[in-house]
Amino acid sequence: MWTPPTEGGFAAEPLDIYYTVEELIRGSDFIVIGTVEQSVVGEVFDDSSKYPTIIVHTTLVVEEELKGSLLGGEVIVPTQELEFVGAEQDWRVAGNRVLLFLDPSRERDEPFQILAGLNHWHTTYLLQGDDIEPATAYDYTGLSEEVAAMTVSELRQMVERISS
Repeated sequence: MWTPPTEGGFAAEPLDIYYTVEELIRGSDFIVIGTVEQSVVGEVFDDSSKYPTIIVHTTLVVEEELKGSLLGGEVIVPTQELEFVGAEQDWRVAGNRVLLFLDPSRERDEPFQILAGLNHWHTTYLLQGDDIEPATAYDYTGLSEEVAAMTVSELRQMVERISS
């Protein structure tokens, strides 16, 4: 069984909160579009307590890399089971087409990646065609709504402009 690291968990360094789309793009190592293949329980910590921490491993088949280059056609994103409670639809459901802002995991080799930033409110989105929808219930920065106001085409152009 995998043992969690003593410091940092799955967090990327530095832990940032982004306030603009440009900051989010610059701060993310990878920005990908893909389809969720499956989500499975990866680890359970403190399973003797009333509220154990359950880590869900979500496998994403990558369709397009807007920023960065991942080896292989899929990534696995570990998240806490209850991290997205309150959202209208959990992005981790098989078949969902999603947009994710990612950083490499410090603790694991590819294909494990983690959601970028201190919180995940502005790093996960559901896609409906070219439309972007926030996959979280709350974002006190307003950034997820700013991203959702864009189309995938507009985001793609912005990423290209900022990354060049």
